[in-house]
Parts: sequence; C-alpha cells; structure tokens
Amino acid sequence: MKRPAQLLCQLCCSILLIFPLSINAAKTSKEYFQIKVYHYEDASQADRIESFLEHAFVPAVHRAGIENVGVFKPIENPEASDNRIFVLIPFKTLDQFRQLDAKLNKDKVFRKTARLTWMPPLMILPTSALRPYCCMPSITSRNPVYPT
Repeated sequence: MKRPAQLLCQLCCSILLIFPLSINAAKTSKEYFQIKVYHYEDASQADRIESFLEHAFVPAVHRAGIENVGVFKPIENPEASDNRIFVLIPFKTLDQFRQLDAKLNKDKVFRKTARLTWMPPLMILPTSALRPYCCMPSITSRNPVYPT
C-alpha cells in the first residue's frame, strides 16, 4: 500500500501534467461534430451508399467549406443483417452546423449527383451532434480518401 505522501506527490504531478494541456485546449477553438450512420443489408446497398458519399455528399460538404469529413466502414460481419457506414463531419461553429443542409439544398451539382447515386430504400439513423472534450478540441485528417 502506498503512503499518503506518495499518493499526494503523484496527484500533484498528474495535475501539473494535465494543467498545461487544459490551458492549451482553452486557447484553441472547439469544433462541433455530426455523426451520420447509414445502415445497409447487402453489398449492393453498400456500393450505392459509398458512391453517394464519394461522388455527391463529401464533395458537396467540401464545397460548403468543411474540409475534414471522415467516412468509416467497419470490417464487415457476414452474419450481421445490419451493417453500417459512419460519416463524421466537423464544424467550426454551431451556425455552420445549422447551415449545412441549406447549403446542400442550394448546391445544384450535389442535387444532380445525389439523384444519380442515391437510390431508396436506404436507411439512415438520426444524426448526432457532439461537442469535443477539452483536451482534444478538434480533429485532423491524415490520409484523405475522397478528393475535394
């Protein structure tokens, strides 16, 4: 069992290590995130969702001024009847979050491309809006897959 003095010393060291991180995070602006979850049952639905995201949605979001859009597809489970593709969209402000749908509706290239690639019935869950932790206020993209 550790002595109280050792525990106090470890606690102080931990606070001193974390404190500069929290100050640095407070100086940077926080982003807000939206997560969209697309559900699919078979490979043809997955192909349509991926085509929609690659050719219509992600380029339109880039044109709307949002750079680092993440599209994630977990390893497929052949026994699962419900597979998912996740889309992570970072926003610099809540206004940018609120205005995205209006910008997409006004984007003629998006509307045309979306009509060609999006085919019902595809399921999408309601989206989630998130605010990041203080020590990780933003995300960065390392290897973009879909070009701008």
